[in-house]
Amino acid sequence: MTITRDRVLKPGMFEEGAAANSRRVEFDYCNESLVLTGVRPDVLFIGDSITHIWELQAYFGGTGTILVNRGIGGDISTNVRRRFAADALQLRPKAIVLKIGTNDLGWEPAALNEALSDVVCENITAMTRDARAAGIAMAVCSILPVWGPNWLSDEDAAVFAPRKNAQITVMNARLRAMAGGEGLPRRDGGCRRPAHP
Repeated sequence: MTITRDRVLKPGMFEEGAAANSRRVEFDYCNESLVLTGVRPDVLFIGDSITHIWELQAYFGGTGTILVNRGIGGDISTNVRRRFAADALQLRPKAIVLKIGTNDLGWEPAALNEALSDVVCENITAMTRDARAAGIAMAVCSILPVWGPNWLSDEDAAVFAPRKNAQITVMNARLRAMAGGEGLPRRDGGCRRPAHP
């Protein structure tokens, strides 16, 4: 079956100021190119800035695999879920690596909210089920701990980092349980760095 340009999924722009808008046009063009040429990635990485700046070729290059990065700095799980069909599923990768969640919790002490953990877990669970329904293997990475944003005063950072890290610990336990329940591989802490000589 031939796929035409008008059949390529494009989620459109997100709400004003959303990080997901920063690479939307780029991803739409790149996705269209992959879909129309029939190039199927081996592994697709999707998530926030940790994924966005991940030098995939440095970590996984030289293996002859086609790696696609769909990370967006500042992105949140709700927006990754909205763009998941366009930026991941329609590309039909053999596997998806998902790393998302820290931005959902916010970057100010007042923004920390336990209920946001439910949103993140619901979004990640939905994406893993969508991948499974599409016949795509998926791995969920843990959320990395934080040390506190540099714009906070030392006093606020001393309060913020322990509170956010406690919430991240709880979320990672929930993600571990979800991954086990869904039969998914899960990676704590992302990828181990290559050894230096």
